Amino acid sequence: MRIKQLQDELCRLNSEQERLQIELTRVNREKKLIEKQIKEEKKSHEEKTELEEKIYQSMSKIVGSIKRTTSRNDQDRLILSVERMDFSEDSLAGWTQVMFITRKKLILLKNEENEFTDSVTERMTSFQLKILAKNSSLDQKWIRRSDLSTETGKWEYLGPADRLISCGGEAIVLKTESVQYSSKKSMAVRVQAFDPNLFVDDFSLDSFLVEINVFSEMEESLLKILGPATKMC
Repeated sequence: MRIKQLQDELCRLNSEQERLQIELTRVNREKKLIEKQIKEEKKSHEEKTELEEKIYQSMSKIVGSIKRTTSRNDQDRLILSVERMDFSEDSLAGWTQVMFITRKKLILLKNEENEFTDSVTERMTSFQLKILAKNSSLDQKWIRRSDLSTETGKWEYLGPADRLISCGGEAIVLKTESVQYSSKKSMAVRVQAFDPNLFVDDFSLDSFLVEINVFSEMEESLLKILGPATKMC
């Protein structure tokens, strides 16, 4: 009887050992997979960081070689800043007058054609606060959207002439070395400023926060939204 019990226990232990070995094999497989993913993520992060640095350096050279004049004033810049805003309601995009209230950091919007009859408030942006801090005469006064003046400023390119592809009112297009491939390959860079004041004489790249979006991130985002059948040109 004792021998039979011991044999049964041995069989049970052998079975448990086999189960644990199978489980250990599975765990080791998953461990190697995770280690591989971590290694790939680190490599991808390092490559992205290196690419972003190259883009920033290239951008610094480009920015240093272009200037422009602008005929627009602070009021124009405020009007344009409101046109770029994401409103809490789509109907607010039909505003015809705006008032900035700096002490409350609020914007009042109204429409003279009665699309919304009462003034609606929105939060001011840091950009708008910066403009009003140096020009308080625009604070707490109604500004008409139709008061936006026509831009007559010009681009000025200070770099090598063979790098200039085209120069128009809104944008300037330059030829530069690709940041992803060898210097033998070139790419076209189109610079369009939402605010022409960014490139006037007192402009400095160090004065602004820069966000760089690499192509691979855009491709990954589109694949998530549109699915794996998406083809990138």
